[in-house]
Amino acid sequence: MSELCPSMSNGSMMDDGQQANPGTGMPMQAFPKRSGFDVVAGPDRDIVISRYKEKRRTRRFDKQVRYESRKARADSRLRIKGRFAKANQS
Repeated sequence: MSELCPSMSNGSMMDDGQQANPGTGMPMQAFPKRSGFDVVAGPDRDIVISRYKEKRRTRRFDKQVRYESRKARADSRLRIKGRFAKANQS
């Protein structure tokens, strides 16, 4: 493979002891390591945190009906053991 693409050789071009990434032949240190979180720096961070706290404070965990028409239709349908059923199945 090294005859076709010299950059894909298994580390022969890297004499300084770096390991090659198997897929690309590039040294492992060439790719930056990132953690799972992006850090927001400066005054934007305060805005982001305040928005998060506001959303957390206004969360609602109770049941709420989004569409009254759907609720009315569901209440009028036939149910068997809590599931909707066709009228002729009863």
